[in-house]
Amino acid sequence: MQIPPDPSSPWFFAFFATMWFGVAGLLSTLSGWTSLAGQWRAQEDLAGERFRMRSGLTGTRFLAVFYANCLTVTVSERGLGLSLMFLFKFLSPPLFIPWSQVSNVKEGQFLFFRHVVVQPANHWSRIKLYGAVAEKVVAASKGRIRSAASQETPPK
Repeated sequence: MQIPPDPSSPWFFAFFATMWFGVAGLLSTLSGWTSLAGQWRAQEDLAGERFRMRSGLTGTRFLAVFYANCLTVTVSERGLGLSLMFLFKFLSPPLFIPWSQVSNVKEGQFLFFRHVVVQPANHWSRIKLYGAVAEKVVAASKGRIRSAASQETPPK
């Protein structure tokens, strides 16, 4: 038996599906998407401005997963919604992060590419979005994100 199986083999589909779901699950875990979903899984469709086929990344500064043109980003006064294209959704359910649960929204630019970095409160993963959606995230989050004073735990 060859590894990977010959495409004409009946085992090819099983091998391909196993690899696809394995890689999708690994990327979801490494990026922090699965962990984010543990806290901020979307329970309903979010009303707001929707941007389809967008690029972004999730993860840490040094270990992040880049999602090229497969993100749907929804920006509203209530918060930020993220979902992945159907083919990549394994272990990556839609997210909704209320602005009150965001500790920082930081604008940036690299060469000609504008971006925004959204840091959910009390979470290690961050979300970086590019292009026109970055401007909308900054505008929608103004005055709504969690202040530094409210993040501190009161002394006991």
